[in-house]
Amino acid sequence: MKQGKEKIERQASGRRLQLDRSRRLAAGRAGRAPSARESGLEALVAPGEAVALEKGAFLVKEGQSGEEDFLVVSGALMLFKSLPPDRRLVIGFRFPGELVTLRRCDAPWPITVRALMRSKVRRLDCGGLCSGPVVGAGPTRALLDHASDEIAALEEHIMTLGCKRTEERVATFLLELVSAIPCQSQGADGIFLPMTRSVIADYLGLAPETVSRTFSRLAEDGLIDLPRPSQVVVLDWPALKALAAGRGPGLPKPPG
Repeated sequence: MKQGKEKIERQASGRRLQLDRSRRLAAGRAGRAPSARESGLEALVAPGEAVALEKGAFLVKEGQSGEEDFLVVSGALMLFKSLPPDRRLVIGFRFPGELVTLRRCDAPWPITVRALMRSKVRRLDCGGLCSGPVVGAGPTRALLDHASDEIAALEEHIMTLGCKRTEERVATFLLELVSAIPCQSQGADGIFLPMTRSVIADYLGLAPETVSRTFSRLAEDGLIDLPRPSQVVVLDWPALKALAAGRGPGLPKPPG
């Protein structure tokens, strides 16, 4: 009885902390001036055509040619490669304010990009950047920063897949979503997951059943709460960060 009462109190305290944290984040977003990087990207896409996508719609497909990249305005996108016979390797996700570009300007798309929910993007003329006049210092720095961030994120993901245990992978995934703020909306009720457990599994190299069991175990351990499948409330941030860094208890590393 005592342990059950302590768990309930811990969850209530976690929800209050989550609400306070979300309010501070919202206030910071509303009042801060855009960074040079953000201003540079906005300058590049301001004239671009807006493209609306329904849930499940394809933005581009692997092997497709074209001379434009995209900036996500709203919604969420999934980047993946198709594998035989009917498998899928999810490479990453893109949220509002993030670029969709994983190729040379003169090369076909090496990935497929699909909307996880109703989304909107703006086109960026990659061909014009490659063959036209040199862009300003702000946009150039923004693109260089983006390329560096992209490489660092892919390296981190490779380490997650190759070295981390199941619970560590899921904890890392949740922290990745939080790090997308303010790109990804996180309201007072927690972290919104626009992707299914199956998509998360394909991103983390796990089975969907394993992902579901791991979410349940993190909830049982008091690290998170799961009001709905698409909603995660973090109750213990220090424990979640320690787990993602390999300093917490975890399930055995999956075979293969």
